[in-house]
Amino acid sequence: MGGLRDCHPPPLTQVNDEPQGKGSAFVPTEIHVGTVKDDEGHIGILSILTREGLLDIALDRQAAEAIFTAIETIRSKLEMAQA
Repeated sequence: MGGLRDCHPPPLTQVNDEPQGKGSAFVPTEIHVGTVKDDEGHIGILSILTREGLLDIALDRQAAEAIFTAIETIRSKLEMAQA
């Protein structure tokens, strides 16, 4: 099995514009997404920057679908909590 290649730089999504030192340490401040290719195909990379550091998550299609479903559930619960 070879290494990763054809890395596409992830686009930046600013998600939290609070000044440094404010807010929860694990709330994302930036989110990047991209793809890389290895000998077995493409995988997605989700990079989440928080005040505590960077978290990189590699996702195949099945894992990406599970994350998407989980986020939909969280959004629904947050909307109900704010109502």
